[in-house]
Amino acid sequence: MTPMRFAVVGGESTGKSTLARALADALACPLAEEFARDYLTEHGSNYTPDQSLTIAEGQLIREDAAVAEAVRTGRHCVICDTDALSTLIWSEFYFGEQHAEVRRLAESRRYALHLLCTPDHLEWEDDGLRQSPTSRPWFTERFTQEISHGGGSLLCLDQPPDQRLGIALEHIRPMLDAAADLPA
Repeated sequence: MTPMRFAVVGGESTGKSTLARALADALACPLAEEFARDYLTEHGSNYTPDQSLTIAEGQLIREDAAVAEAVRTGRHCVICDTDALSTLIWSEFYFGEQHAEVRRLAESRRYALHLLCTPDHLEWEDDGLRQSPTSRPWFTERFTQEISHGGGSLLCLDQPPDQRLGIALEHIRPMLDAAADLPA
């Protein structure tokens, strides 16, 4: 069985990485960590449209490695801390347009569920890389539009942070159980 992919997405400082790590721990599955954070830490937070392609490709490499690990270890899912769609939306925000190749990469992947972390109940935290404290509602709207337009499944997590893991697991576990019941 191919592992199910669950992508945690959202704007800056919405608890994505915290939730992604908690989900991977709770489900004992591989985590595809966010590539953009590592890339921008190394290269600086001012990047070009072409670098957005590098970021999207790096994220998908991490995702593929997590899927390979899940297959190797017999795990039924992978948690992705962002995805190529995230890079596409960030590119749109920073450069006023979407990078065509990043769009192609984003459309090439399917996820069992996108978990959209909203800014509700969370203060924006400056960590040295974050630059857009007022943009978080815009990102929530854009993720909702893009995922809905693409026919993907979306779970909007707008509850207090201490409730998000439980709610996410309430949606993910039945999906995993149903997939486990399907003939191989």
